[in-house]
Amino acid sequence: MQIFVAGNPLLGWQKRESKAQEKRGFVGEHAQLQLIACGGMHSAAVEKDGSCWLWGHGEYGQNASAELEDIWKPSLLSAVDPISRMKIKVMSVALGMEHCLMISTNLELFSWGRNHRGQLGLGTTTDTCEPTFVAALAKASSVAAGEDHSAGITPGGEVYTWGNAECGKLGHGSSMIRSAMSFPKQINMETRVKKVNCGPLHTALIGNNGELLTFGAGWFGRLGHGDMNNQYSPKLVEQVLQDLGSDLKGSPRFLDVTCGSFHTCVICEGSMLWVCGRDYLVCESDHITTPLLFGRIEEGAAQPEIVTVVAGANHTLCLTRSGNLWGWGDNSKGQLGLGGGSPDHALPTLISCKGWRGRESTGREAKDSKEPTDTELTAPPESPTKSGKLKSKARIVEAPEVMGVACGYAHSMAVTDTGDIWAWGLQSGGRLALKVPFDGKFCPIPQKVHPSWKLVEKQPPGRGG
Repeated sequence: MQIFVAGNPLLGWQKRESKAQEKRGFVGEHAQLQLIACGGMHSAAVEKDGSCWLWGHGEYGQNASAELEDIWKPSLLSAVDPISRMKIKVMSVALGMEHCLMISTNLELFSWGRNHRGQLGLGTTTDTCEPTFVAALAKASSVAAGEDHSAGITPGGEVYTWGNAECGKLGHGSSMIRSAMSFPKQINMETRVKKVNCGPLHTALIGNNGELLTFGAGWFGRLGHGDMNNQYSPKLVEQVLQDLGSDLKGSPRFLDVTCGSFHTCVICEGSMLWVCGRDYLVCESDHITTPLLFGRIEEGAAQPEIVTVVAGANHTLCLTRSGNLWGWGDNSKGQLGLGGGSPDHALPTLISCKGWRGRESTGREAKDSKEPTDTELTAPPESPTKSGKLKSKARIVEAPEVMGVACGYAHSMAVTDTGDIWAWGLQSGGRLALKVPFDGKFCPIPQKVHPSWKLVEKQPPGRGG
């Protein structure tokens, strides 16, 4: 299975193989989602056929609405390749605070939304609601969108950045730390890169050989260099900590990275999680300036295998191999999905609801969380692969399994192996796309996204873009 990670401080997504899929092709038969993404106040989903759905706030055209209106349920994106005039088939998207980046299956890059700092890469600072080809970057295999800057990787591993250069987050040296760049510019570096992720004020890269490089704002230690200094060019993270007070060790081979507002999380070989940055965002009593092995998730005696980690502005979600979804950090807008209790969680807490459950529901659980009942895990004989309430208890099936997650500024989403999307957190602007909007400013527990994206009978995709 292909893995797409479109990174920014507001987004994270990774698919994983489920036990159900290994046994009976569960995902391939019933789920059509390729990825989900969250931005500042908008969200997106991409299907395997290249269709892209958008919803949420539209003031700057980030939801592709020509009327600049909010969209409260998934709306099918209609974008045409400027050369072939064929409908664009989407491979990946990255959502920033108020802008969008999209890669087609032809590896062409398109952008739209807010552009006040040149973050669209179009050579202007004019906002647009229309997906526009970024001609200055011929091909892109991966992109990331920060608050007001963007980054892209070419198929050859070169890194380009554009937008606001504040604090050196574009990586073009000390001469460019206060201005802005409206065209993509290649970073001068020897290392070839396969992953990129953007925080509001810093950027992180994963090299082809597993190196971790960071640059931009350094306060709270988010860059992982053992200090709080800003870095204006990509700098290699050379050492990590096994635990507080231990000797420094050489850097492991890293696989993935996500950036929050003031912290950074990385996964290395062996499915271990390392963190650095602001104290409460990494579950420590002090700021961590060198990547520290994260040992706060409790799933039995063994260290849990981390499949994916995603960071919003001030909250983090983590999915383990057992299927458990954990969250920590700010919950003031319900973005952790742990109910209306504590405004923040200093330690990882298991996120569960009636729509899914992990394989091992042990450790800390939110008081408002509820496990599915036997009835809710029972499916009718005529639909043995879908959970639902039984007319007669003829068959028991497992609850859907969480396969991927995404974080926005103050909202979150998850997708299960049945292809259902769940959302929670701040709901203003329509960013959650709930079928029935939650009573209040935010939704404190996971709820299903409006199924409109599954109900539309689409035309076969065009052959070109």
